[in-house]
Amino acid sequence: MTRFLGIIFGAVFVLGGWWFLPQSVEALTISPIRVELAADPGGEASGSFKLFNELTTTQTYYIKFVKFETKDETGEPSFVRGSDGLPSWVSAPSSVEIPPKEFLTVDFTITVPRDVDPGGYFAGILATKNVPSSEEEVDIALESQVGSLILFRVNGAFTEGETILSFNTTKKKSMFSSLPVEFEYRFQNSGEDRVKPVGDITIRNLFGFTSKVIDANRTGGSVLPRSIRRYTTAWVTSGGDRTEQHSTDIFYAPDDLSYFETLKWQWNHFALGRYTATLQFTVNNDAARHYTEALSFWVFPWQLITTILIVVVLVGGLLLGAAVIIALFILKRTRS
Repeated sequence: MTRFLGIIFGAVFVLGGWWFLPQSVEALTISPIRVELAADPGGEASGSFKLFNELTTTQTYYIKFVKFETKDETGEPSFVRGSDGLPSWVSAPSSVEIPPKEFLTVDFTITVPRDVDPGGYFAGILATKNVPSSEEEVDIALESQVGSLILFRVNGAFTEGETILSFNTTKKKSMFSSLPVEFEYRFQNSGEDRVKPVGDITIRNLFGFTSKVIDANRTGGSVLPRSIRRYTTAWVTSGGDRTEQHSTDIFYAPDDLSYFETLKWQWNHFALGRYTATLQFTVNNDAARHYTEALSFWVFPWQLITTILIVVVLVGGLLLGAAVIIALFILKRTRS
C-alpha cells in the first residue's frame, strides 16, 4: 500500500491491458485502474473510485467521464470528444475537494436507458485540477489528467464471435541465436462485448518435453467489440519458473556486443534445438470457446557452439598429443 501511494502519475498506467501516459499530473493517484460493472436495460449499477491527494495543501479536482476507443491493435485507448453513450448515463460529482495526504472515495451511479442494445460500453474517468471550458479543450486537458476505465456490460442477448487471425514469432523469424524468442498473435473480436483471452503458450523441445510455459496474455488485456488486438509475449529465460510472464519488459541482446560479450549473452540465455510453441486459450474462461495454434522454430547459438567445439578440439588435441608423448616415453623406457 505504501508503495502504491508513492507512485507519481508520471508513470505508465496499465489499465487491464490498456494503458496511457499522463504528461504532467501533480501528485494525484486514482484507484482502481478499472471498474467492471453490469446491469439490465432500464436498470442501475453503482460503482466508486478513490482519489489520493499527495500534495501538502487541499486541492480541488474536477471529474469528467468521456468515451474511449482503441487507437490501434496495441489496445492503447484513445479518448474521444462527446458525452453521449455511457458517459451520459453516469451520475457523479463534477468536482471534489481533497485535504492534503488523504484519500477520497467518489461514488457514481450508472442508469441504463430502457431502449439500449445489450453489449459492451466503455468510458474513461478523468480527474484534473483544470476544468475544460469547452469540448474543444478536451484534447488539451487530457495532457494533465489521470484516469481509470469503466468497462460496462448491458445484459441481454448479443452477438458473440472471435477468431485467431495469426500466430507467429515477431517478424516471422524461424531461427534464433539465443533467447528471448518473442511471440505475437492477432485476435479478432466480431462480437458486441469485450472478450479476454485466458491461457498459455507451451514450448516443447525436439523430444516433446516441456521447456517453458508462458502467459498468453501477460497484461490481462481485453479486445473491444468489433476490433482486432495484437498480443505479444516472450520466452525470456530457460528456467522453469513462470515469473517472467508477468513482466512487460523484454530485453534483447544489444547490437554492439563484442564477440566475448555475445558468448556470455548466449550462455546466460541458452537454448538449443528445434522447439514447438503451442498457443492454447479460452475466451472469458469459457471452455466452449477454446482456441489452439502451433508453430516451430530453431534456437542455435552458433558462436557459443563453435567456440565450445574449438576449445574441445584444442584441448582434445593437447591431451592426445600428451598421451602420445607419454606412450612413446614409456615404450622407449621399456625397450631400454
